[in-house]
Amino acid sequence: MKAAAGSHDLSEGPDDDAYEGSAAAGAGDAMEDVVIEQVPAPQKVYDPVDILLDYILRHSDATVAIANDEELVELCKAKSQEFPDDIREFLKTIQPPIEVNEDGLGMLSHEEIAPETSAQQSDAPRQPASDLVPQPPRAMEEEDTSRPKSGGVIVVSDEHTNGVCSLTYSPDGSWIASGSEDAKLTIWNAETGGYERTCERHNDTVCSLAFSPNSAEIVTGSRDGTAIIWTVGTGQPRAFLNGHRGFVYSVAWSPDGTTIATASVDFTVRIWEAATATERSVIEGHNAIVMLVAYSPDSLRIASASADYSARVWNVADGTQVSVLEGHSGVIYSLAFSPDNRRVVTGSDDGTARIWLAESGAELVTLREHAGSVWAAAFSPDGKQVLSAASDGTVKICDSFSGDLLHTLEGGDALVNAAAFSPEGSRICASFGDNVVRVWDARTGRILGQLAGHSDKVSHLRFSPQGDKIVSSSDDSSLRIWDLNRLLSMV
Repeated sequence: MKAAAGSHDLSEGPDDDAYEGSAAAGAGDAMEDVVIEQVPAPQKVYDPVDILLDYILRHSDATVAIANDEELVELCKAKSQEFPDDIREFLKTIQPPIEVNEDGLGMLSHEEIAPETSAQQSDAPRQPASDLVPQPPRAMEEEDTSRPKSGGVIVVSDEHTNGVCSLTYSPDGSWIASGSEDAKLTIWNAETGGYERTCERHNDTVCSLAFSPNSAEIVTGSRDGTAIIWTVGTGQPRAFLNGHRGFVYSVAWSPDGTTIATASVDFTVRIWEAATATERSVIEGHNAIVMLVAYSPDSLRIASASADYSARVWNVADGTQVSVLEGHSGVIYSLAFSPDNRRVVTGSDDGTARIWLAESGAELVTLREHAGSVWAAAFSPDGKQVLSAASDGTVKICDSFSGDLLHTLEGGDALVNAAAFSPEGSRICASFGDNVVRVWDARTGRILGQLAGHSDKVSHLRFSPQGDKIVSSSDDSSLRIWDLNRLLSMV
C-alpha cells in the first residue's frame, strides 16, 4: 500500500536522487555507539503506483489517497488486458470509480478492482463445514533432486465469500482466525482445519485481528471504524471499542494481556483496558493515517507507523511519546520490536529496511538491499538477524547489528507478498506473486519446498506456534494449512 496527500505533480520517470548514506551499529550492548558510513546505494525504482495516487487525487475530492501495485494488476485482470506500458492512458480510458470516506481518504472502489471474482463467488454454493476434511497426501513423483518438492496440504477451506484480509494463530496453537472483505471473523480448529464458527457484527472489511495471550478472546479492527472483543468459545462479542473516526487498520493485544492498541485513518492510536474495554489513552502525533501498531515483548511500549513516513514509540502507561523514527522517504509497511525490546525494525516503500534504537529513535542500521518496496520486515526470534521482503521478488536475511547480507532468497521475478520466521527461527516462509509459498532453511538459505495450490495472491502467512505448520490465506477466498513435517520428509 502507498499513500499520498495534497496536490500531486509527478515526473515522468525514474529521476529520483540516489540514496544518501547508511548507518551501521556495533553488536551487543554497544548499540548506542553508532558508526556512520557513507556507501553507494542503488537508484530508487520508479513506482507506477504514484500515477494511481495522482489519478485518485485529481479525479475525486480526496485529500489523502492510498493505493498499491496489486490494485493495478487486478484492474488489468478485470479488463482482461496485459499490464499497460502507459498507465496514465490506461486509467484515463477505463476511468475506475473512486471511493472517498468522510475523512477525505480516497481509494479505488473494491467492486471495480475485481467485479468478476466477486460475482462468481457470491453466486457459488458454499461448501458445508462437514466437507472440510483432511486430504490424503499426493502420491510422490519419482525422485527429482533438481527442483524443490511440494509439501502436502492438510485442509482447504472456503467459508469466506471474499478475499481474506487478516489471519493469525492463537498463542496456544488451538485456533486460527481469519477476517475478510465479507465483514466476517471466522474461527477454525487449527489441528483439523475444521470450521468452528463465524462472528458477524462488523459491517465492513475486517482489516486486522489479534488473540489475547490466553487464546480465550480475540480483538478485530474494521473499515467500519470499530474494534470488537470476541469470546472465542462462543463467537459472541464481549465489548465494542468505539471512538475512532475512520477505518481501524491495525489492532494489537499486549503480551501481558492487560491492554489493546488500535490504529486508524483518523491519525490516532488508542490504548484500551482489555478487561473493561475502557479507553485509556488517545495518542496523537502522526500527520497521516496510522497503518500499523505493535507492542514490545515486555508490554511497556507500542510502536506505530504512518503514511507520514515516520514511526513512533510510545509509553503504554500514559500514552506519552518516547521517540520518533524518521528517515524513510516512503510509507512504512511493516514494523516490529526486537525480542529484547531495545530495537525496532521498519520496512518501507522507499526500498529500505531500517533498524532503530527504540529509546532514542537513533537509526542504527540501514539495509539498502532491495530494488523495490519492502513489504515485510522482522527480527529472528534470537534478534541476531533481520528479514526483509520486497516487490523486487527477493527476501534478504541480514545481520541485525552489522547489516551484512547473509542470504538472498528468491522466487523468480514475482514480487513477495508476505514473509515470516518460524517461532524457533530455523525456517523462513514467503509468498510470491505466482501464488506459491516457499520455505527455506534459515541457517543455510537452502529451499526446502514449494507449497502450490492457491489461485490468487497469497496475502498472509503464519507459522503455527509449534512451527510445524503454516497457514496461508489468499485473495481466492481460501485458507490452506500446510504440514511442514510432511514437506521435510519429502526432501
